Amino acid sequence: MVCLKLSVRAIGLVSTVILARLLIPADFGLVALAMSFYAILDVLTTFNFDMALIQNQKATRDDYNAAWTMNLLMTIGIAIILLSSMSYVSDLFNEPRLMYVFPMMAIMSFLEGLTNIGVVDFRKELELRKEFKYEVSKKVLAFIVTVSAAIYFRSYWALLTGMVVGQLGGTTLSYIMHPFRPRLSLKGASALLNFSKWLLMNNVLFFVNTRLMNLIIGSYYPSKVLGHVSVIKDIAEMTTAELVWPIQRALFPGYSKLTNNPTALVNNFLGSLSVISFVGVPLAVMIAFFNEYVVFIILGDQWLEAAWMLRIMCLAGAFNLIGAATASVFFATGRPKIVTMIALFLAVIRLPVFFYFIANKELEAALYTLLVTSALRTCVSLITIGRIHTISLLAMLAPIGRTFLAAFITMFAIVSLTQWFPLQQAILLDLITVIGMGLLCSVVYLIMHYLFWYLFAKPKGAETIILNFVKSKLNH
Repeated sequence: MVCLKLSVRAIGLVSTVILARLLIPADFGLVALAMSFYAILDVLTTFNFDMALIQNQKATRDDYNAAWTMNLLMTIGIAIILLSSMSYVSDLFNEPRLMYVFPMMAIMSFLEGLTNIGVVDFRKELELRKEFKYEVSKKVLAFIVTVSAAIYFRSYWALLTGMVVGQLGGTTLSYIMHPFRPRLSLKGASALLNFSKWLLMNNVLFFVNTRLMNLIIGSYYPSKVLGHVSVIKDIAEMTTAELVWPIQRALFPGYSKLTNNPTALVNNFLGSLSVISFVGVPLAVMIAFFNEYVVFIILGDQWLEAAWMLRIMCLAGAFNLIGAATASVFFATGRPKIVTMIALFLAVIRLPVFFYFIANKELEAALYTLLVTSALRTCVSLITIGRIHTISLLAMLAPIGRTFLAAFITMFAIVSLTQWFPLQQAILLDLITVIGMGLLCSVVYLIMHYLFWYLFAKPKGAETIILNFVKSKLNH
């Protein structure tokens, strides 16, 4: 699953490298603004029936049909609202181009609703090879179409074309790869809604904590600034949220099968938490402090003025890695309400503070709000899961603490190296330089991490798991 997401993000990274040089930040900002409005409708109608089907090990054909039918009805509703409101939203944001964007998103929404619900079984039955083929094929198609359209249009139409054709390809592929053929039926819908009602609330709060920020920024800043925030955030998520997403998707079915074995569930959670932090935190730190190199190499010099945003977003993502790792356990054990309540707690604090800073044109302070509240959510999530599953705080903090200590020392190494070797704005030279510094800092991180592990008498954690994995491979 991790290989899947890394492949998908590699394709996305290449796409971003090309598109950032063919399009201007305002193009990305326009689409980000439209997608934020689309997200409002999507989040109000998305019940995550796929998670309900995965969590229910005895789901029937009726359950699958009901899930597909409700998804289709909701996406048709979204399409209708988009078409009927495009004039009003265009006037509200003083952006006439939204009149062309919304119809394309309506088509995309309808195509998404037609997707074969049977592909949920790829995750439910841990058929990761099929999941890999399905997701990568969709991304490759979208990449080819988007880049070709960018070369031809040199405008936001390239992004819209890629989204629509990518969704069409994904829907078609879902029927090719899975034999299930859904039918219109609402039999079993009540059971799905009973589980998914908390997931809906969680989706709403996720939107408030993330995508609503784009609408707020778009209301006070020009499309160029929103484009900066949107694209920089996407780069940051490649090493944070996008890294943990495939791990969560892989862990959720496994946790669901361990709900009757609390000891095994806790051990698996602690092991996965230590590995996620071991890999994700140093990556986030390195991207954060090599920010100018990353932005220049991936996006080009026209994006350098927004490089400072990458540092804040990556550091926030490092905390999100830890906090999000707990969500899979809550969902698998039938406690989505807890995830919702934590998200509500976050929204109540984050939204008014963020809005205050944006309204006063203090964008940097607003982004630092995301960092501080992400750290706070992580603390709340760990304390909550510790109390429910009787896990001592020390048991959770010990492996995470070694990771953050090693990453903190690595950060100082990065700061020193970037002062000695500043950005030259020569892409080949800067690429070689940042690769060399990255490798050196990786060695520093590994040495420090294993040194702390040794000093603490080699406790069980990511180090043990990785060493055992390497030994098993060498023995074979």
